[in-house]
Amino acid sequence: MARKKIVLASVLKPIDDTRMFEKFGQSLSGNFEVHIIGYKAKVPQGFSNISFHPLYDFSRDENKRLNASSLFLQEVKKIKPDILVVHAVELLPAAIWYKLNNRKVKLIYDVRENYFKNIIFQPNYKGLSKYLLGFGIRWLEIISRLFVSHFILAEKIYNKEFWFARGKNTILENKYKNIPNLVSRKKFNLQRPVFIHGGTLSDIYGTLEAIDFVAALRKEGMDAQLHLIGNVASENVKKRIANLSQKNNYICATLGDPLIPHYKMMNAYREADFALLSYKPNNSTSNCIPTKLYECLANQIPMVIQSNPLWESICNPFKAALFIDFKHFSTLDVINKLNANSFFTNKVGIAERCIWDNREEKLLLEVINRNLK
Repeated sequence: MARKKIVLASVLKPIDDTRMFEKFGQSLSGNFEVHIIGYKAKVPQGFSNISFHPLYDFSRDENKRLNASSLFLQEVKKIKPDILVVHAVELLPAAIWYKLNNRKVKLIYDVRENYFKNIIFQPNYKGLSKYLLGFGIRWLEIISRLFVSHFILAEKIYNKEFWFARGKNTILENKYKNIPNLVSRKKFNLQRPVFIHGGTLSDIYGTLEAIDFVAALRKEGMDAQLHLIGNVASENVKKRIANLSQKNNYICATLGDPLIPHYKMMNAYREADFALLSYKPNNSTSNCIPTKLYECLANQIPMVIQSNPLWESICNPFKAALFIDFKHFSTLDVINKLNANSFFTNKVGIAERCIWDNREEKLLLEVINRNLK
């Protein structure tokens, strides 16, 4: 009997994306024929039941961004999936159109972000346009309930924020899925500690705060090093990183061009002493749990994090982090607390709290199987 086909699709996320490929794709590939559509990246090897479709490479052809939905539809028509999972809101209109013309297909929307709040509260859009775009996307998501069989929510808070999905949703948080063959966790070097800040390097995610933080430690005598690793979101941040890394040998920059594979990112984190999660306080992110927080918890990497009650409630039981206000902190106090090296004195329950395992895989399979009926 032929396996049922599932398409997992995004636009800006690469085909080896941590959630789309590592969590959803690998979890489902044992029971289904999985097809992943996304941004161009190195194709993972050794996955016989997963086919990769790297459709997008906007850096070389900006017109592809405008034609993203058209390219997506062309590929989906070839695959003819039984279940279509979209991981990006901009693919929702095309996915709904496809469902209207293929009534048997089941459409699932993986809600990874609250795009409405991102647009309204983050500084990427200005004036009236941000409200038109934000409310337009929210209207689209509300209307999509008529066509979406199930909503998968990446954050617990989305159960409240996406009220229109109630009754047909499941929460699957962005916990850490173990990656085989990573480098061994390094021993602490408090004489010359390496701080790492990675992922999307941008103003809103606190990249400039991370740079200023390490500079402040060095002014007080700590021989702190900084590793910036990830994909740069703005030219302003890119120029500052390039300028500072050229002038200061304590700053190492590993910038993504192409996108940095997740295993390389995690190897870099395991080779660091401390992780900097210097997110700027913002209404769009304050009630969400960064994936990086779960990754650092699972790999027992001490963190210095922007103060946030939700994040503190997760980290404090394991003494996993030092919480500060990156705009106002006592450098000497921070140095003393880091040197005390009192992190992860309690490790009981870490795996249950932050690792994607059989429980999440079983829940995902239940959602898929239920929607195939």
